[in-house]
Amino acid sequence: MKKNRVSATVITPQQGGRRVTELKMSQVRFDPNQPRKTFDATALNELAESIKSQELQQLPTVNFAFVEDGEPVYYIKAGERRYRAHELLRRETIWVIVEPEIYTGQYDPTRVLAQAAENSSREPHTHAEIISVMQMVIAEEKLKRGEKFYGLYEIALGRVATAFGKGRAWALNYRVLVDLHPELVELLDKTDESERLNFAIACSLARVPYANQFKLLEQAKPLKEKGGAKLMLRFITRQAEALRLSAGRSGRPRVHSDDKVVFLNTARGFRRLALHFVAERKSTEHRQYVERILGQMSAIEVDRLLADINEAMVTFRELAEQAKSRRDSLYQKFK
Repeated sequence: MKKNRVSATVITPQQGGRRVTELKMSQVRFDPNQPRKTFDATALNELAESIKSQELQQLPTVNFAFVEDGEPVYYIKAGERRYRAHELLRRETIWVIVEPEIYTGQYDPTRVLAQAAENSSREPHTHAEIISVMQMVIAEEKLKRGEKFYGLYEIALGRVATAFGKGRAWALNYRVLVDLHPELVELLDKTDESERLNFAIACSLARVPYANQFKLLEQAKPLKEKGGAKLMLRFITRQAEALRLSAGRSGRPRVHSDDKVVFLNTARGFRRLALHFVAERKSTEHRQYVERILGQMSAIEVDRLLADINEAMVTFRELAEQAKSRRDSLYQKFK
């Protein structure tokens, strides 16, 4: 029997802003655009046991969608695993946070990214799910800015990296994997190690057309038995480059923006390295730590260490002076 749905613009039962309420399980539905498609059965059972003993510690978030048979129905924004755990426990109701915004299931990349960020903080996404998110964001940026917009992929990479709390290099790998054949994408998430496709190998395969990806993988399989995944990767990388050259696709030429990215990332990398070295030690603890390490070093080793530190300090001091001069000249224009 066909369900009677009423437009969400006709009835808006959550007037008054964000609120906490108890809903019947039948009133809550999965978001059709939720980026997580795979749910680990063991982890869900563990979550169900936790809810059974401790009750629900963090409520799922939902949005009003439509009215069905006289009852308001809501789509889950965050907390699908918690809802599924309630299903395992055969609960009839679930406490939720209802957001004031209406969501009728339309595609919204901003919502998808928010869901991906929330999901990854609880249980990592599969490779296929991350690739799907990357595809969505790239498609939205193309629609919004046009396919020929310079820097389109950089913007998409930044949005995805930020949502997952990762760096640009991490996001760039998934940008490459967008071009991997869907059947090979499935192999990335195989639980059986003998069937699973190596991540680095997948990135190399993705750089050639669909038709060549399977052929190249089959050619490389015997090499894995002889020299392992490293030999297999080396072969695929070289063959992929040869295929691109024969097709007249030697790759995107280097542009000034590439140098700028390397320049900025190098400076940030040294900063992270310095912070990691000091970590969260208090000044006294850090001094004692350094003294202990230096006490284990010979005169030649200390000499070499001092020379390296001094050279690095001189280089970055000069860079800091150049950057300061450039900043001052830019700010001068606004005076």
